[in-house]
Amino acid sequence: MTVNTLITLSTFITVNTTDTEHLELHPSFVRPTGAFTIQAIGKVMVETNGLDRYSVYAEQNGNPYLLEIEASDKKIVGFILYQNVLTITPEENEWPKTIHDITGIDIDLDSIHYRRSLGGEIPNIDLLDVIEEIKTHNQTYSCKNQIMQFERAVFNETAELLKVAVEVIEEIEQAQVSFYVGVQLHPSVLTIAG
Repeated sequence: MTVNTLITLSTFITVNTTDTEHLELHPSFVRPTGAFTIQAIGKVMVETNGLDRYSVYAEQNGNPYLLEIEASDKKIVGFILYQNVLTITPEENEWPKTIHDITGIDIDLDSIHYRRSLGGEIPNIDLLDVIEEIKTHNQTYSCKNQIMQFERAVFNETAELLKVAVEVIEEIEQAQVSFYVGVQLHPSVLTIAG
């Protein structure tokens, strides 16, 4: 599986984060330096505005990252760099409260306040369903994610994004909630080779 043959599991990818140095992002966010090791590539199974959407799950120096890419043919037109800063696996009886907490208007992560990007002032809204076909080095499987997007202003018009994803992989009987902190960047900050 490739991003229109641009990215494979063995592709060399770097991200120039120089333009983010002035941003006070979440303290757990580590700006990447150097090449990523790609763990998996996901293709979102719903086309958005005529664009294909891909998720590149990668690692660098032990830090897990998610590179969300929007592409049209072989041209990358949108890019968000996320770092997974927290993953929890609620007990069965904890799921209702967890879902309630991540669908509210506001959420705090390590005492940093984020506001939900969708749904206006409705107290709690449904999570958004996202189905991905994911390929790793060893297998291919379908992952049903349910997500909620939050944000906070960090500089002028720039927002830090907080993506909360309920990730369910039925093939391996895994369910967890991951918290990804990130920022939207211009596609030109990506270097892709190989």
